[in-house]
Parts: sequence; structure tokens; C-alpha cells
Amino acid sequence: MKRILLNISIVIVALFIIASYMYFTHGSLEEFPTQEQEEKVEIVTSAFVVLFTGLEVVLICLRMKMKKR
Repeated sequence: MKRILLNISIVIVALFIIASYMYFTHGSLEEFPTQEQEEKVEIVTSAFVVLFTGLEVVLICLRMKMKKR
């Protein structure tokens, strides 16, 4: 049961990484965004990608540890 939840968590975090990266590449959802709005989006989405990537690494390490047992 724990392994299934861990696998689901890995997939969900991977989807968050993809969504954050897509938001980063497409920028602000404003119709006519200013340069300042674009910069804010880049900063926030970069932080999310780093955060989610770190979480993904931790989850994968946990999964590898569980697999060895």
C-alpha cells in the first residue's frame, strides 16, 4: 500500500513539474503582460520547478530504499 501511494505521489509531483515548466515557457496569462509581470512569472515558476524537482528526487530515493527491502 505504501509503495502504491509513493508511486502515485511521484507521478503527481512529475505532473506539477511539467505544469510549472509549461507556465514558465508560456509566461503570464494576461492578454498584454508587462515585462515586470513576465519576470515575476519566471521567478515564481523557477522556484516551483526547483522545489518540485527536489521533492521528486526525495520520493525516488525513498522508492529505491523501499525496493531494496
